[in-house]
Amino acid sequence: MDEENLKKIFREIQIMKKLRHPHIIRLYQELYFPDFGFSNHFHPGQKLSTWCGSPPYAAPELFEGKKYDGPKADIWSMGVVLYVLVCGVLPFDGDTLHSLRSRVIAGMFRIPYFMSADCEHLIRHMLVVDPERRLSIQQVLDHRWMIPPVGECPVPEGEGPGGGEVMETEKMIYLVTEYASNGEIFDYIVEKGRMSEDEARRVFRQIVSAVNYCHTMNVVHRDLKAENLLLDANMDIKLAGKIKCVTKLSLFVSTDPT
Repeated sequence: MDEENLKKIFREIQIMKKLRHPHIIRLYQELYFPDFGFSNHFHPGQKLSTWCGSPPYAAPELFEGKKYDGPKADIWSMGVVLYVLVCGVLPFDGDTLHSLRSRVIAGMFRIPYFMSADCEHLIRHMLVVDPERRLSIQQVLDHRWMIPPVGECPVPEGEGPGGGEVMETEKMIYLVTEYASNGEIFDYIVEKGRMSEDEARRVFRQIVSAVNYCHTMNVVHRDLKAENLLLDANMDIKLAGKIKCVTKLSLFVSTDPT
């Protein structure tokens, strides 16, 4: 493996070991595979310049090739995720990358008849083309649509169990991580069509809580999308990422915790 790939892998491992939150997938638990491949440390006020993430979830400033504020780009991606949860489709799509880019930069998307006014208000204020006018993550958490129904358990805000194990040989690196038995939200949406707003609210509060925790640790995710949001046995969120193949890197994977 070349030096740049080694640096990238060990940066990801250090980020995964650092993050301890109930809704972020844990390194060293039962067996599943995430990574934080596009995540990175940031300093408040410092702009980033590397294109990261998946085009349908990417903020306009990334398409425009501008330096960008990492947390504000995460807010845009979370707005796309919320739209997908409630509507079952992407707000911005296109047959080509060029057409997708045009739609994202224009910031135009349709609101279906079944979406509540409060949910629409939240999405419209997250999917704002000008990053300076987007809601902050605290404003998202405090938004009226995010208020849980009476009797719903609050989202844990403190640190969850930590720990982690990386087993390395001359040719292989093994990561042992938490098992998310219900797979990706993407597959759930494909099967079910979309979530009710009550379901979406519960899940989205967990997502925002996890991302907010990352930001407080000066970590931006930069690849928030339905495929990187896993569901455990209790249908709770585990924020993760996708393993990308690297030359001479072998990863031990199990889909059965037993």
